[in-house]
Amino acid sequence: MTEEEKQIRKERVLYIYFKLKEKKSKVFIELFIKKQGITSESTARRIITDVANWKQGEIDLFLAIYTPVKSDSEAIDDVLGLNASKISNEIAEEPKNDDKLKDDEIINELAAKNQELQKYKNDLKDDRLKLLSDNANVIELNPKYDSLYKVLLAAHNQAGNGKGKERHQLNDEEPFENQKICEISRRLGSNDYNLGQAVKKIYESKRLPKDRAISELLGAINYIAAGIIILEESKE
Repeated sequence: MTEEEKQIRKERVLYIYFKLKEKKSKVFIELFIKKQGITSESTARRIITDVANWKQGEIDLFLAIYTPVKSDSEAIDDVLGLNASKISNEIAEEPKNDDKLKDDEIINELAAKNQELQKYKNDLKDDRLKLLSDNANVIELNPKYDSLYKVLLAAHNQAGNGKGKERHQLNDEEPFENQKICEISRRLGSNDYNLGQAVKKIYESKRLPKDRAISELLGAINYIAAGIIILEESKE
């Protein structure tokens, strides 16, 4: 399987998970993904685990820029009761201890919420797509730069959930700017450490296989970001 095929598979799994995670159990979703012929239950579980700590804003942006496979959208509609006559009986039942209600009133309510979410998603796809940042400044997301956004989001995910978190975060409460990746440069009085680490990772990526090279380059992006944070703190 090529890297492009793996990325397509991953995005299909994420789309289904994000659309169903509030209504269905993980066991059901994994079986559903297998039924769609996307990947195995274990691979789906691994992909879902990787994004377990994504914030709602990240999820909304992913759903806003991702164009789903038609068969996935239709199958999700079936599960959510938007096309009740086609609901598959082949999907395994959820565990009996799952207390989700299944009466007509709840199904209709979920369908209405899904329609609202779809409308919100379509609005976000406008060329004037905007997201409020934590400091209330407006960030305009140009759809023509979706490929760049996905790379930066991957770097963010590596820092918050992957290799970066394992190496730099002391505990789940420590923000990025207080972690070693920033604090070392802060104590040295410059961002030379961050820039040096970024250059080191760039050079190392040249001798590594594709997947590991991409991981190193994402790490370089995060070191550069930390360098920017330190530079912004300086008075010069």
